Amino acid sequence: MIVFWLPVISILIGNIESEYVHFEEPCASDSVNIEGVCKCDHSLCEIPPCESTLVQITNLTDIPSSCCPTYSCEDCAEEDQIEGMCPCLPGAIIRSGRKCECANKHYTLVNDTCECDVNKCELPDLCDERSVAVREFDDCCTKIKCIECPSDSYPTTYNASLEDICVCYPCAPFQCNETQLQVKIKGQNVAGKCCDVYTCETRCSVNGTLYSDGESWSSGDSQCNCQSGVSVCSPIIPSETSRPCLSPDTIHQHLDTWVEDSCTNCTCINGVRKCIAHMCDVHVSEVRPPFGGCPSLSTCKKVCEHGFRLNRQGCEICKCKTAAIQNKADKLDILLQDYNVTEEELVRLIRNRAQYEDMQNAKGSSTFATTSSTPAPSTTICISEHKNNRGDCTYSCILEYGIPGFVVGAIFAGILLFTFLKCSEKNRQKYKMHYNYKPVGKETLDKNLNISPVIKSKNFELKSYNEKKNVI
Repeated sequence: MIVFWLPVISILIGNIESEYVHFEEPCASDSVNIEGVCKCDHSLCEIPPCESTLVQITNLTDIPSSCCPTYSCEDCAEEDQIEGMCPCLPGAIIRSGRKCECANKHYTLVNDTCECDVNKCELPDLCDERSVAVREFDDCCTKIKCIECPSDSYPTTYNASLEDICVCYPCAPFQCNETQLQVKIKGQNVAGKCCDVYTCETRCSVNGTLYSDGESWSSGDSQCNCQSGVSVCSPIIPSETSRPCLSPDTIHQHLDTWVEDSCTNCTCINGVRKCIAHMCDVHVSEVRPPFGGCPSLSTCKKVCEHGFRLNRQGCEICKCKTAAIQNKADKLDILLQDYNVTEEELVRLIRNRAQYEDMQNAKGSSTFATTSSTPAPSTTICISEHKNNRGDCTYSCILEYGIPGFVVGAIFAGILLFTFLKCSEKNRQKYKMHYNYKPVGKETLDKNLNISPVIKSKNFELKSYNEKKNVI
């Protein structure tokens, strides 16, 4: 039995082997099948074209799929390179080191020219039912971009008779009544802006006129206001106090305001003009009286409770004093402030004045003492006796009368100086006080300013030279 099936089994095995040989993989493009073995055929190798310098990188081999040498196209200009390599043909480069291929993967080399091959283009994307397919073209293939339609529209992609666009849905009817409808944005029948945008606000309808909630209006003798769709009106009761104000050229209603002049603002209150005059700059030239007197304050409109301030010349100016004078210390403090001097400067001025009066009095008494002291005949006798010898007379007169007179005068002058210094020290200690005022802004102080007459004329209490002499 087994012997009978042996020929059949051998035939089947032979068929299987023959089929296996028939379906084995083909050889590479640079090799041929010789007795079931792929071997290199160097005659199939080609030298690729190059517009610049062709450089061989590898040599021939006997390894299928690597039989042919590899080349590189080099030394071309940088602006002519494609993908960083020199082109072997227009639009083509050497790939895999053996032959020229088009740089664009969608192109095929035909007769040494790269041409578009639509078979190499990717299949376009399919859009969903909410999107519209928008075609975009590049230099070879067509691409599809899916754009979703807005919520108020739908696409026409699945309708072959219509262009692929977004079409507006029918707009829903308004849900507001006539007194509520208020359109915010008007529709334009374009995808995204298909229908009107509105809100339902309760409004008031009066004689065919619609008023928004909170809006007010007048109706005859009533004042009305719209409150949640209800017109609330109240009568306007004329008030006897709401009377206008009459002016020579116009009528001002109650609570009206106007400018009377450049300095006065007025308001009408129940028929009575209420005006407020603001302080304005008065540009009037200052009129000074003759002989150096103080200027008039007739143009000053200020009313000063504590009187006007004084300038350095002792004249009143249009500025109010800040507070009333309480005591002598305040008086002197105001004096220092008005004349812009310090306490030390005031004491120095008074001391200089006292010294001046002492010198004048001392000069008068010295003249009187000289006249009544030495008798004239002795001097005359000296001159007459020695008129023939003037030099001897002069020397003897100096020895006889000059030295004693000088000693007496020096003693007298020392007594006067000692007395004056003691009096000055007593007066300084007596009138020395401390004040808060400090002069500010004074550019130059006249050191020879004599303010004693001014102080006396303003009734300020100062000690005179006669009082000091009585103390001595």
